Amino acid sequence: MAHEFDYMSASELRLRIGRKDISPVELTRRSLERAEAVQADLNPFFVLFHDEALAAAQVAEDALMSGAALGALHGLPMSVKDLIAVGDAPFAFGSKVMADNIADADAPAVERARAAGAIVIGKTTTSEFGCKPVGDSPLTGITRNPWNRDKTPGGSSAGAGASIAAGVTPFGLGTDGGGSIRIPCSLTGLAGIKGSFARVPVWPTTATPTLAHVGPMARNMRDAALLFSAIAGYDARDPGCVSHAVPDYTAQLHGGLRNRRIGVARDFFFEECDPEVAGAVEAALGTIREGVTSGEVDAAANAALEKRGIRQWHYHRTGYMVGVASIATWGLGHIGALREADPLVLKENMTFHLPMVLFRPGAVGAGLSETVRVIKDGVEVLTGYPTRELIAL
Repeated sequence: MAHEFDYMSASELRLRIGRKDISPVELTRRSLERAEAVQADLNPFFVLFHDEALAAAQVAEDALMSGAALGALHGLPMSVKDLIAVGDAPFAFGSKVMADNIADADAPAVERARAAGAIVIGKTTTSEFGCKPVGDSPLTGITRNPWNRDKTPGGSSAGAGASIAAGVTPFGLGTDGGGSIRIPCSLTGLAGIKGSFARVPVWPTTATPTLAHVGPMARNMRDAALLFSAIAGYDARDPGCVSHAVPDYTAQLHGGLRNRRIGVARDFFFEECDPEVAGAVEAALGTIREGVTSGEVDAAANAALEKRGIRQWHYHRTGYMVGVASIATWGLGHIGALREADPLVLKENMTFHLPMVLFRPGAVGAGLSETVRVIKDGVEVLTGYPTRELIAL
């Protein structure tokens, strides 16, 4: 039977906890009960932390009743995907090969969420090593979509998507390389953020070290921003982190979209798009178009690049994560493509991630340096791992 807590937002729950209208112990107990109730049907959890979660909830309640200062996530239950370390807990990456592996310590995102008062109730399922966009693995079996049990919730953050959509917790942590937060959020009706490497630390190294970004998943954008604000920031254990100040992302939710630049890539994403999905995207574009600088990112950039046989840009050229492998391996012969591309492509608010595996000496290194010099003008360049060559630029 549904409970009033099940689909209450994290923001509302936190407000009521602060007013002592809701007990962290009662809330955590309900989350665990809900998790157990949906497990047989949906299979969203790899492991649940019953005793540990209730003990942490009691600590949170004691702090609340004593009048102690409370963190932004105080008393809120959350889940963690099984590609992210939780100290002294199984860390299996969705694989039988790693079934006996135990994490030595919390990942930075888990550590920070707990420091802000969150209570981890369990680890959610993932496809094996996070390498499939659906919700099954040889270790945990099939995870199902709460809106339709015959459908997948998407992956690889399958358990997070299914459990949050089913009202187990208001939010949770996932990872995303090629869509592993965005796909389940799309298929289960959630909001998610693929936090970039420099913004959210990744440690220990994931199964896909140059791809998997850590980020929040929630039932609304405010809750995702609330969790994102807690987990972002510098951590020395991740060499890709930068020590930039972390803004309050929830405060930015009311800033509007004026003076923002949005690129719409049509000739790839819309080529084989389901009409219902395309219609929803067009409706969203219509809603946000007023006061926004928009442009179609297509022909000019493609013409410059494809005549050199380069198609990886075609997939990522709107600027979130550009050609995780190919952009750094073009070499000097392809630099002209960047210079000839539509100026809209090489503009502000664009981030290029250059993975560690490509930082090696020789011709590739020389091409990488020249590529960085070309794109660095007016474009933010965040290197996944610092090297002497790039630091010198």
